[in-house]
Amino acid sequence: MIFNHIMEIYILLSISVIIHELAHVIIAKIIKLEVDEIHIGDQLFSIRVGKVYFSPLILGKSYVSFRAEKLAVKSNTKKISFFGAGPISNAVICLFAIIFREKSNFYANILLDINTYIFIVNIIPVFDNDMSKLRLFMKK
Repeated sequence: MIFNHIMEIYILLSISVIIHELAHVIIAKIIKLEVDEIHIGDQLFSIRVGKVYFSPLILGKSYVSFRAEKLAVKSNTKKISFFGAGPISNAVICLFAIIFREKSNFYANILLDINTYIFIVNIIPVFDNDMSKLRLFMKK
């Protein structure tokens, strides 16, 4: 029983991280920023499929890599859109979790917790995260 809950939480975490990174990729396509690679999870045990590196150890660092000089020449609005896309996707998932909490309390609460954490970690410009990278690129 406990193993099933751990696997369910792991799957919800994986989906949340993939949606977060996918949001960056979608905005990159919209603002015509070429994506070099997409890393989901720890790089040590990753499997490469095209430009995507996927690891079963999803708790590792996930990110979208691109050429910094290509983003540096983009407008500040485009930079904010690119780096803000991931945290905004997590905020949207949180809203859906709150709306659908009545139907599935356990899964909705787990999704809410996971995505709130991912959102907060990415908007505090302290770690090597979305907002700290935005601060770096806004100076250029």
